[in-house]
Order: sequence, then C-alpha cells, then structure tokens
Amino acid sequence: MICKMKNCTTSFIHKHFRGKPLISGILIFITVLFASIASMSAQEPTDSLMKLFKSKDLTENEKALICAKLGGQYLTFNVDSALHFAWNGLEVSLRNNFIKGQFLNYMALGSIKLKMDDLDEALKFFLSAKDLIDETIEPRDVIGLYLGLGNVYSMQTNLYRAQDAFYTGLQIAEEHNDSLYLPRFYNNIAIIYANLEDNSKSLEYYSKALKLFEHLKDPYFIGNTLNNIGNTYFELKKNDSAYLYLNKALKIEKQISNYYGLTKTYSNLGRLAFSEGRTLDALELFEKSESAADSLFDDFWGSRSYVFATIYKHKGDTHFQLKDFPKAIKFYHLSLSDATVSSDIETETYVSQKLADLFHQQGNKDSAYFYYKNFTVLNDSLLRIKNDQKITELTLQYEFDKERKQQKLESELILAKHNRIELIYLLAIISAVASLLIIAFLYFLQNNRMRRKNLEQQMNLLEREKLSKELDFKNKELTTNVMYLLKKNEFISAISDKLKNTHQGQKDNNETVINNVISELDKSITQDTWTEFEVRFQEVHVDFYNSLSRQFPDLTPNELRLCAFLRLNMTSKEISAITYQSSESLKTARYRLRKKLGLDRDENLIAYLTKL
Repeated sequence: MICKMKNCTTSFIHKHFRGKPLISGILIFITVLFASIASMSAQEPTDSLMKLFKSKDLTENEKALICAKLGGQYLTFNVDSALHFAWNGLEVSLRNNFIKGQFLNYMALGSIKLKMDDLDEALKFFLSAKDLIDETIEPRDVIGLYLGLGNVYSMQTNLYRAQDAFYTGLQIAEEHNDSLYLPRFYNNIAIIYANLEDNSKSLEYYSKALKLFEHLKDPYFIGNTLNNIGNTYFELKKNDSAYLYLNKALKIEKQISNYYGLTKTYSNLGRLAFSEGRTLDALELFEKSESAADSLFDDFWGSRSYVFATIYKHKGDTHFQLKDFPKAIKFYHLSLSDATVSSDIETETYVSQKLADLFHQQGNKDSAYFYYKNFTVLNDSLLRIKNDQKITELTLQYEFDKERKQQKLESELILAKHNRIELIYLLAIISAVASLLIIAFLYFLQNNRMRRKNLEQQMNLLEREKLSKELDFKNKELTTNVMYLLKKNEFISAISDKLKNTHQGQKDNNETVINNVISELDKSITQDTWTEFEVRFQEVHVDFYNSLSRQFPDLTPNELRLCAFLRLNMTSKEISAITYQSSESLKTARYRLRKKLGLDRDENLIAYLTKL
C-alpha cells in the first residue's frame, strides 16, 4: 500500500509544481510526510484502530492519540474520514490540555490540508504544532514537523523560510543519527542546488542521499534518486555517467512496477539519445515512456495531461528531426492540447513556437501567424511567472561534513542574521556615499554649467560691444568720408565757377577747352561722389539695401540713397550739399519716403531706419 501511495504522492507534487522551478525532487517531502503518518499505524490496520477507538477502557487522551493515527490511515483513501478523526482528536486534546495529542493531531490536519492543496491551512496547523514542541514530543515527530513546514514553504515558493525549516530539522536528524530522514534532507538540498543551476553541488548531495537510501533498501527512493543523478549528469553533459545511472534506475523501476518512474526514466533516456543524434533510438524510448504512462494507476493523483504533454512534445521534436513534418505537427498538437488542460505554460510556449516555425517552413502563413501570436502571449506570461518565482535571498550555508555537524543551528542562524544586518548596513552606507557622490557630481556639473553660461554671456556681451564700437567707428569713418567728399565737391564746384567766370573774353578755341573742363568737373561731382559713397556704405551696412528692397520694393534709387544718408544721421544741409537738392525738395522727398514706409507723423524716420 505504501508503494502505491508513493506513486500517487509523486503525481500530486508534479501537479502542484508544474511550470515551477522546484519540480520533480520535492516529491520526497510529501512522500516522507505521508509515509511517516501512515507508518504510525502501519502495524495496526484501520479496523483494529476503530475497535480500539470504540473501547470504553481508553482514556480521552489515549483516544486523541488514536484519532491522530486514524487521520494518517484514512489520509491515503478517504480524506473526509481523515479530517473527522483529526478534528475529533484535536478537540479532545484541547479540552484536556493534552500537549502531545494536540501536536500529533495538528500534524495530521496539516498533512490532510497539504494533500487537499490548501497550503495556507496546512501552514497554520504545522505552525500550531511547532508552538507545542516540548520534552513530551518525540524527536522523530519534530523532524517530521520541520519537513512538513519546509514542504509547505517550498510549495509557496518561500524558499528562505523553507531553508530555515529544513536546516532545523536536519540538525535534529543529525543529532539523533536518524537514517530515515537524513537522506531526505540530502535529497532536498540537492534539488535546491539543481534549481540554482549548481549541478556539481546537486550531484554531491544526491550521491549522499543515494548511499543512505541504499542502506535503507527502499527501491522506490533508490530508483528516484538514481534517475535524478542520471538527469544531473545529462545536464553536466557527461553522457556515459548519465546512461549508467538511468539504466540502474530503469532496472529497479521495472522490478517494482513503478510506472511513473519508468515514464520519467524512459523520457530521460530518450532525451539523452536525442542529444546524441540517435533520433530513432530516442523515438523508441519516448514511445516506451508513453506506454508506461498509459499503465499508471487509476488513482494517480497527478495530471495525466501534464505527463502526456511532455511525452508528445519529445515525440514531436523527434519526428521534426526525422523531417516527418505531418507526424511532428500531429504530436505537437497533442502536446499543446494536453498542456492547455494541465496549465503547463512552459510546454504550451515551446510547442506554439515549434508549430509556428513548422507552418512557416511549409508556407502556411495563416497557421504560422496564429501559433506565433499564441507563442508571444504565452511567452510573456511565462516570463512574468518566472520573474515572480525568482529566488533572491536563498543562500545555502549548511555543509554536511563532520565540522558542520559540531556547530549549532542556532549559531548558524544568528551568524547569518548578523551578516545580513551588516550587509544591510554596508549597503546603506554604500548607498549614502553613492548618493552624496552623485549629489556632489550633479552640483559640480550644475556649477560648471552656470560658470560656462556666464562666461558665454560675458563673451557675447564683449562681442556685441566690440561690434557696436566697430560699427560706430565705421559710421564715423563713413560720415567723415562723406564730409570729405562734400568738401571736395565744394572745392571742385568753386573751381568750376571760377573757370566759368574767367573763360569769358577768351578766344574761341580756349573757351571750348575751358567748357570741356567744366563739364568733366561737373560730371565727377555727381557720379563719382555717389559711386564712392555707395561702395563705402555697403561695406559697413551690408544688408541695408537688400532689407529695404525686400520690404519696400517701390522705393526709387534716389529714395534708397536718401535712406542711406538718413541712416548715417546726416542733416538736410549735408544731404543737400551732396545731392544738390534744395531744402524744400528734400522736405518733400522725406515726406514721400515716410508715406512709402508707412510711418505715422509721430514716428522718427531716422530711428526706424537705424533698426533695419
């Protein structure tokens, strides 16, 4: 009966942990817990216990102990009856303040709730039992309690608390040299290392567990551990060792008809053959794994869908490798269907991607798109689940050697706590120092930025002042040049007038010569003067004419010249001297210019032109 219960328990764990990191190996936890409860009454059949329970010669405390045993007996086949007796035993123990009865019935209730997958209630009962530990409680019962606590915490993925419970139980088991529980603890530690991807450490503790299981001559646990060791060697890419241990496991599982073990071992051997390129051998092994899964007991607690989803996935991979794409698609579809039923997101994700790739290769775009879209959604969900399950504080500090056995678990926990506090303080100091450095660096950057900005402002100001001075100088120079031209024109004009006055009475030929000289002088006054002025003006005010012409295209050349004179802030008298226009003409010209520029009577014409 116990062997059959182990198969069922294995399936229960597999169902609960599908898609989680702590999958196969944790079955040891519940198996031991259920087995220990059942073993309390293994020598006393249920009928005998019932007769004893109904006996009038028993005290209430003795009945409370029998209730705990009945809870363990009924746990394997009738949960309602198990609950009834465990609650009854607890009520009697509470009424009589019977500590041992309370402890054992809390343990029974915790185990029952664990089987019912009610982890919160199971934890509550186990913690209630823990509070009752005293000298009346047998060490083995205490060890079983910590194994149960660790089991619940592990299923809740609270691995830090699970580790604490396992180490406490391990210390007690070592102190009493309990060969029944020590290999279970070794196995559990190996599983944790495996999930931390430290396969070398995992292998070390699996080997310790195997030695003790062989000493106990328990074929079920021997076969399970051999399978785990073989799988670990496979992960380490040591195929020869993997074959050795998997074949040993296969032999034992055949002897005891452990169909679930056969399912796993054939599957692992198939994976091994597939990795070596022996595809046909792999296919044959996966078919044997499927056949073993078909032979599982009817009361198999686990999800058949989960088991077959994995097998079909491997068969799909094998047919894909053999380029038998129709069969690959068939088994991938079967795997996806079973994975959906069992909520195996990891397999759903993998198979959806493979189907998308297959349909893409075949040119079936609609199906490829459908499965790729399904893969994307599932992959996002899988990533979220894995992130939620990430272990951040799990540290494995306990070493199973002679020196560690001499140390007290309490000292280990205090030291670990002290180290954690020191680490927190150290991190806090590092964070504070880093924050100060960041603040100082940011202050330096800001200060440097402000300094650079002020320097740029000062340089811009100096540049503007320099440009302004240069402009003023050039304006003065230009004005001076204009005044020089004005004086030159006046001088030439005076000479022209004198020549005009003196040429009278001259001979005809001399008069002609003088008239030619006067004409040339007059032309130089009007043309050369303006040309030279315009060249010099545009050197100083490069875009003045262009800007005026763009904004006011109707301006005449004379009006543009007038704008230039006004831009230099020249008086009407000075402009008149250069242009030979009367004051009235200039006044009229300025009036027309203001009108074309659209200026009001109050607006200053010279100020407006200066802004251009």
